[in-house]
Amino acid sequence: RLNILNKTLELAARNMFSVLVLAVVILTGFALSGYAVYGTQVLSMSSVSQAFKTLALTFFGDDDFDNWFMTERVFTGIYYALFTIVAVQVMFNMITSVLGNAYGDAKDRQFNLASLNRAIEIDPAFLSAPMRFRDVIPDAILEL
Repeated sequence: RLNILNKTLELAARNMFSVLVLAVVILTGFALSGYAVYGTQVLSMSSVSQAFKTLALTFFGDDDFDNWFMTERVFTGIYYALFTIVAVQVMFNMITSVLGNAYGDAKDRQFNLASLNRAIEIDPAFLSAPMRFRDVIPDAILEL
Protein backbone atom coordinates (compact mmCIF):
# COMPACT_ATOMS: atom_id res chain seq x y z
CA ARG A 1 0.00 0.00 0.00
CA LEU A 2 2.83 2.42 0.77
CA ASN A 3 4.36 1.71 -2.61
CA ILE A 4 1.45 3.48 -4.34
CA LEU A 5 2.00 6.54 -2.13
CA ASN A 6 5.72 6.64 -2.93
CA LYS A 7 5.03 6.21 -6.63
CA THR A 8 2.39 8.97 -6.54
CA LEU A 9 4.77 11.43 -4.91
CA GLU A 10 7.53 10.45 -7.32
CA LEU A 11 5.29 11.04 -10.35
CA ALA A 12 3.92 14.31 -8.93
CA ALA A 13 7.30 15.81 -7.96
CA ARG A 14 8.00 17.71 -11.19
CA ASN A 15 4.50 19.14 -11.45
CA MET A 16 4.42 19.99 -7.75
CA PHE A 17 7.61 21.97 -8.20
CA SER A 18 5.93 23.93 -11.01
CA VAL A 19 2.92 24.61 -8.80
CA LEU A 20 5.24 25.73 -5.99
CA VAL A 21 7.00 28.19 -8.31
CA LEU A 22 3.62 29.52 -9.43
CA ALA A 23 2.53 29.91 -5.79
CA VAL A 24 5.68 31.89 -4.98
CA VAL A 25 5.09 34.17 -7.97
CA ILE A 26 1.46 34.76 -6.97
CA LEU A 27 2.38 35.38 -3.31
CA THR A 28 5.16 37.77 -4.37
CA GLY A 29 2.74 39.76 -6.53
CA PHE A 30 0.23 40.06 -3.73
CA ALA A 31 3.00 40.86 -1.22
CA LEU A 32 4.29 43.71 -3.41
CA SER A 33 0.81 45.16 -3.85
CA GLY A 34 0.08 44.76 -0.13
CA TYR A 35 3.32 46.50 0.76
CA ALA A 36 2.55 49.33 -1.67
CA VAL A 37 -0.91 49.94 -0.18
CA TYR A 38 -0.52 49.07 3.51
CA GLY A 39 3.25 49.38 4.04
CA THR A 40 3.30 52.64 6.00
CA GLN A 41 0.17 51.97 8.06
CA VAL A 42 0.02 48.25 8.89
CA LEU A 43 2.89 46.62 10.77
CA SER A 44 2.36 43.20 9.18
CA MET A 45 2.89 44.78 5.72
CA SER A 46 5.74 47.13 6.65
CA SER A 47 8.29 45.42 4.35
CA VAL A 48 8.08 43.14 1.36
CA SER A 49 9.43 40.18 3.33
CA GLN A 50 6.98 40.86 6.17
CA ALA A 51 4.13 41.15 3.66
CA PHE A 52 5.22 37.87 2.05
CA LYS A 53 5.24 36.18 5.47
CA THR A 54 1.82 37.63 6.34
CA LEU A 55 0.33 36.45 3.05
CA ALA A 56 1.90 33.01 3.46
CA LEU A 57 0.15 32.77 6.83
CA THR A 58 -3.06 34.09 5.24
CA PHE A 59 -2.72 31.35 2.61
CA PHE A 60 -3.14 28.84 5.43
CA GLY A 61 -5.93 30.72 7.20
CA ASP A 62 -4.20 33.03 9.69
CA ASP A 63 -5.19 36.44 8.28
CA ASP A 64 -4.81 40.06 9.42
CA PHE A 65 -7.98 41.22 7.69
CA ASP A 66 -9.16 43.57 10.48
CA ASN A 67 -6.01 45.71 10.38
CA TRP A 68 -6.12 45.85 6.60
CA PHE A 69 -9.79 46.79 6.59
CA MET A 70 -9.30 49.64 9.08
CA THR A 71 -6.68 51.15 6.77
CA GLU A 72 -8.22 50.75 3.30
CA ARG A 73 -11.87 49.70 3.23
CA VAL A 74 -12.52 49.38 -0.51
CA PHE A 75 -9.16 48.03 -1.57
CA THR A 76 -9.08 45.50 1.26
CA GLY A 77 -12.31 43.84 0.12
CA ILE A 78 -11.06 43.49 -3.44
CA TYR A 79 -7.54 42.49 -2.34
CA TYR A 80 -8.74 39.86 0.12
CA ALA A 81 -11.33 38.44 -2.30
CA LEU A 82 -8.78 38.18 -5.11
CA PHE A 83 -6.20 36.64 -2.82
CA THR A 84 -8.70 34.13 -1.50
CA ILE A 85 -9.90 33.17 -4.97
CA VAL A 86 -6.57 33.13 -6.79
CA ALA A 87 -4.10 32.05 -4.16
CA VAL A 88 -6.13 29.79 -1.95
CA GLN A 89 -8.85 28.26 -4.13
CA VAL A 90 -6.97 27.99 -7.43
CA MET A 91 -3.68 26.87 -5.88
CA PHE A 92 -5.26 24.20 -3.70
CA ASN A 93 -7.26 22.94 -6.68
CA MET A 94 -4.08 22.79 -8.76
CA ILE A 95 -2.29 20.84 -6.02
CA THR A 96 -5.23 18.47 -5.72
CA SER A 97 -5.39 17.90 -9.47
CA VAL A 98 -1.63 17.27 -9.73
CA LEU A 99 -1.78 14.72 -6.92
CA GLY A 100 -4.95 13.16 -8.35
CA ASN A 101 -3.42 12.75 -11.80
CA ALA A 102 -0.22 11.32 -10.34
CA TYR A 103 -2.24 8.87 -8.24
CA GLY A 104 -4.18 7.77 -11.32
CA ASP A 105 -0.94 7.24 -13.25
CA ALA A 106 0.62 5.33 -10.35
CA LYS A 107 -2.49 3.16 -10.02
CA ASP A 108 -2.46 2.42 -13.78
CA ARG A 109 1.22 1.49 -13.67
CA GLN A 110 0.66 -0.76 -10.68
CA PHE A 111 -2.31 -2.43 -12.41
CA ASN A 112 -0.36 -2.90 -15.67
CA LEU A 113 2.59 -4.38 -13.78
CA ALA A 114 0.29 -6.79 -11.91
CA SER A 115 -1.34 -7.82 -15.21
CA LEU A 116 2.06 -8.36 -16.79
CA ASN A 117 3.18 -10.48 -13.84
CA ARG A 118 0.04 -12.62 -14.16
CA ALA A 119 0.59 -13.00 -17.90
CA ILE A 120 4.20 -14.12 -17.44
CA GLU A 121 3.53 -16.56 -14.59
CA ILE A 122 4.43 -20.10 -15.56
CA ASP A 123 2.66 -23.06 -14.09
CA PRO A 124 5.04 -24.83 -11.67
CA ALA A 125 3.72 -28.21 -12.87
CA PHE A 126 4.91 -27.34 -16.36
CA LEU A 127 8.42 -26.63 -15.10
CA SER A 128 8.69 -29.84 -13.08
CA ALA A 129 7.30 -32.16 -15.80
CA PRO A 130 9.84 -33.97 -17.98
CA MET A 131 10.01 -32.38 -21.44
CA ARG A 132 9.95 -34.51 -24.54
CA PHE A 133 11.10 -33.37 -27.91
CA ARG A 134 7.58 -33.90 -29.29
CA ASP A 135 6.11 -31.46 -26.71
CA VAL A 136 8.30 -28.64 -27.93
CA ILE A 137 8.27 -29.09 -31.72
CA PRO A 138 4.91 -28.72 -33.53
CA ASP A 139 3.55 -31.75 -35.41
CA ALA A 140 3.71 -29.94 -38.76
CA ILE A 141 7.50 -29.67 -38.53
CA LEU A 142 7.91 -33.28 -37.41
CA GLU A 143 5.98 -34.57 -40.42
CA LEU A 144 8.45 -33.01 -42.88
